[in-house]
Amino acid sequence: MDQNILKFVEQFEGWVLKDIRILLRLEDESGNILSPDRNTYTDRHRPFVAAVILTCCAIDMLSAFRYGRYNSDVGDTFKCFIRNYFTKENTKSKKTYNVEHVYNGLRNDLLHGYSLGKDLALGHENAKQHLEKSAKRTIIDVFEFYYDLESVYKVYKSEIESGKYKEEFDRRWQYAPVIKYVATENIKRPE
Repeated sequence: MDQNILKFVEQFEGWVLKDIRILLRLEDESGNILSPDRNTYTDRHRPFVAAVILTCCAIDMLSAFRYGRYNSDVGDTFKCFIRNYFTKENTKSKKTYNVEHVYNGLRNDLLHGYSLGKDLALGHENAKQHLEKSAKRTIIDVFEFYYDLESVYKVYKSEIESGKYKEEFDRRWQYAPVIKYVATENIKRPE
């Protein structure tokens, strides 16, 4: 398999998904799998807003590689990715996402203003409430949003591993590959 795809998969699973799982306490730092405790999940105990922000960042990353995006067309590729992948056929919740809710109400409002669209709310207590309306707001369950990301990622991963969308993947890889981490002890500082 292509080395760049292997690096991408390793980083997406080992950094991106793992960071979100740790925030949601679905996994600990040692890699032990934990069960979500919806009853004690509160804004004081878990940074669920940070988990949703990272989930939106992960979608940005996937859409960039899927469509070979340069940074000038972020909105179009993000929306296209939601429209094509966050469908009842691909999500664990078996629900299709509203493109504008995710792009404007979550991604833009949350990332750029630490707020939500006026017709959205975050929840965590009941998976059945995910993408359902309550008091004129559509509820995004933080756990289900993450599980749907995992499910969608598996679809995309199988596509790129089979060679599908290779040209788009390579274009993004050349333009902006994944983050490279250098331990602080390996950074040379001027003396």
